[in-house]
Amino acid sequence: MWLGPPHGGQPTQDAERAGRSILTDDALPIGEVARRSGVPATTLRYYESIGILPEVERRSGRRAYPPSILEVLAVVRAARQAGLNLDAVKLLVADGEGLPERRWREVGEDRIRAIDDAVAGLERARRMVGLLMACQCRTIVECGRRLASQPIAETECELCRTDSEEGVPDRAVTTAPRGQGT
Repeated sequence: MWLGPPHGGQPTQDAERAGRSILTDDALPIGEVARRSGVPATTLRYYESIGILPEVERRSGRRAYPPSILEVLAVVRAARQAGLNLDAVKLLVADGEGLPERRWREVGEDRIRAIDDAVAGLERARRMVGLLMACQCRTIVECGRRLASQPIAETECELCRTDSEEGVPDRAVTTAPRGQGT
């Protein structure tokens, strides 16, 4: 990500032709960038320290950001809202080869897999909670004994069903989607 010459040098014509931002007199102090972007100044400094944002020119010891930093921060914000970690964000906004579409696809495919894995884990947990809610054991020790003695089935609760000789019929467990009654 090219934001301009690092120390007030003259940008090349190649950079201008490529449409990259150049640092001009309309440079923004860190407080203004924080106000406009909604990103706290401490976070901007942190992003710079870990390489998500490049070091920028300092004027009288203060950071002077090119206006294009606001667009870069919009990309960072969108990536963070999508749940990308800072390493993925750094790869996404790094200067280098590759169109944004390719970069989004690369980091996005990994994120989609992670989301799918998380959803599957939550669905397993939801089923298990539903199965455990059907427990008809008389004591927690009895329940624990049954849980310890057999593998946990995800489709049918064999663990906490009462024995038929006890005279209590088995009951099926159903869990409705959130917000709907059973």
